[in-house]
Amino acid sequence: MALEMRNTCEKCNKKLHNSSVAYICTHECTFCDKCSESAMYICPNCGGELVKRPRGKEHSLSCSLNLDTTLYRYCSQNSYNQWEGCDISG
Repeated sequence: MALEMRNTCEKCNKKLHNSSVAYICTHECTFCDKCSESAMYICPNCGGELVKRPRGKEHSLSCSLNLDTTLYRYCSQNSYNQWEGCDISG
């Protein structure tokens, strides 16, 4: 099930694009970065934790990941934001 990428902050109604920094709770309540910070990253609607939502391409309709791709080994991310220990074959 895909996330519903809402396009406005539920508190201040700021316009949010798919590439905008935004925060969501488990119910997908959506808030801009300033409203999330002022709420101390706690959803004002449900009391759940607000976490950064993934950013997507502006006009992406679906994920371009090849579903036949197999991940052979556990992947870990190093401090330089580079992937190590990954072997992805399609």
